[in-house]
Amino acid sequence: MQKEKLMQYLSEAIDKGLRISVASFSSNVNKEVAVEFAARLSDLAEAPVREIESEGSKWFSVKGSNLEGDFFFDTRVTGFMEEDVDLSGSAEIA
Repeated sequence: MQKEKLMQYLSEAIDKGLRISVASFSSNVNKEVAVEFAARLSDLAEAPVREIESEGSKWFSVKGSNLEGDFFFDTRVTGFMEEDVDLSGSAEIA
């Protein structure tokens, strides 16, 4: 996936008034990472973050008028490994 093309696509979708939905289902994300990304999306969507627990799963949810997201986390994950994330800003997403 190319970041530049993704950003262009999202920009065009927003300009057309389409609803954007983001979801993170990663099993190696801890609560701190999930809430950080939910809070950032909350600022963009101008909507509150809600913590939800249902059927053994836990996640943070943001529901704005044109932007929403759900960020699941694993309560067993205690740390986030920085080397697992590409922070180089390259055009390719791993």
